[in-house]
Amino acid sequence: MSENNFEGSIPSSLGEMKRLKWLDLSTNNFSGELSTQFLTDCHLLSTLKLSYNNFQGKVFPQYMNLTNLQWLYLNNDNFSGKIEDGLLKASLLLALDLSNNKFCGQIPSRIGKILNLEYLVLANNFLEGNIPTRLGNLEFLQILDISENRLAGSISSSFNLSSLQHLYMHKNACNGTILDAFRRSSRLITLDMRDNKFSGTIPNWINEYSRLHILLWRGNNLQGHFPYQVCELNEPSIADVSYNKFNVSIPPCYTNMTIWNQEHDVSLFKLTEEQLFDMSENYYNSILPLNKFEEDDDRPSFQREIEVMTKNRYESYKRNILNHMTGLDLSCHEFTGDIPSEYGSFSEIYALNFSHNFCYNESKKDN
Repeated sequence: MSENNFEGSIPSSLGEMKRLKWLDLSTNNFSGELSTQFLTDCHLLSTLKLSYNNFQGKVFPQYMNLTNLQWLYLNNDNFSGKIEDGLLKASLLLALDLSNNKFCGQIPSRIGKILNLEYLVLANNFLEGNIPTRLGNLEFLQILDISENRLAGSISSSFNLSSLQHLYMHKNACNGTILDAFRRSSRLITLDMRDNKFSGTIPNWINEYSRLHILLWRGNNLQGHFPYQVCELNEPSIADVSYNKFNVSIPPCYTNMTIWNQEHDVSLFKLTEEQLFDMSENYYNSILPLNKFEEDDDRPSFQREIEVMTKNRYESYKRNILNHMTGLDLSCHEFTGDIPSEYGSFSEIYALNFSHNFCYNESKKDN
């Protein structure tokens, strides 16, 4: 029943459909709160999608009894209040998307007990406090999006997610160093930590992740010598480390990046495509849309969208285009000296930014 103009509240009599397994009411004009009968009696529901409506009020009360839920999409509504304990009864959850609502309070550490979670999206709410260490118990977690909240504090050194592939935590107030965090997250493809308050140096373990494709550390307080470990990454397509406090010369080692100086070939992205599409691990705009169902598979298809700063504005790239977008942003540091001439070999790069540094050349030393 998605994508219509239905309005009003969900009738409590819907709870009488006790054998209902799939319910998609997304992209309508529904409003009001979810009824007690619906949250207690539809206990066979495995997929529930209520996104893109105007539902209000609290969810996950203690009496909630949706014990068979696997795919839950409540994004882009007006839900509010804290994430309460009723969520724990949905212990079979694989995907939970609460993004773009008005949830407040802390991220419950109890979410770490939903051990089968693969996709956890809490972006663009009013969540605060620290990132719970217990999230590290989610050994199957592949996508974690906690961006655009009010989270603060440091990341525990024990916060290691071995299956994590895409991490989005931009636009918070997290601080401290990242020396030991994610040391065991060797499957990372996207690492987006923009616009926080992280300090210290870039950790040495970063070069262990040859699968890193997108590295975004813009707008933090990272400093010191620019680590060559970043240059040793296999083939990142987008690297943005601008607006930090590195104060050495621009590293020439980036000239080793073959993806920036060779003509694009589909084979360059073949592995990534297989990982992201065949395994249904794509990402799209901070939500996990349920686009279609396969006869023998309940998993939705996922698509990614990434914001990249070019020409002082953010542009969004998604789907296959994202795999062909390449860029390097080293602006707004205290880099000195010459821009290495080797950077002229980047014939296939689309965005290259050295602005607002102290670089110079022989003909214009005040540049």
